[in-house]
Amino acid sequence: MEEGFCELCSGIWLATLRDARREFLQARLADNPDPTYGGGFRKAQAVFQARALPGVLAWLGEQQASGAGPPLQAPGMPGRPGPPAGTPWFADARPGHPP
Repeated sequence: MEEGFCELCSGIWLATLRDARREFLQARLADNPDPTYGGGFRKAQAVFQARALPGVLAWLGEQQASGAGPPLQAPGMPGRPGPPAGTPWFADARPGHPP
């Protein structure tokens, strides 16, 4: 669900491009066989086409409230751990990649 929404945002941004990359990248989003990224994108896109962005945001809230999706909280908000104090927001959190 979260990744599908992120992919939808990518697709909306891609619509602003005015070159050959646009069609290629949009096709990759739409045809992605991964259930999390491609499947999530297709679900979010269907809601977006039917209900526009406010409808997508309401759908995300409905999913979260029904227990079908994860809590909609950013890292560092109550209930979800954030980075250690003093870590820059752009730090790479992968093991072996210091901030």
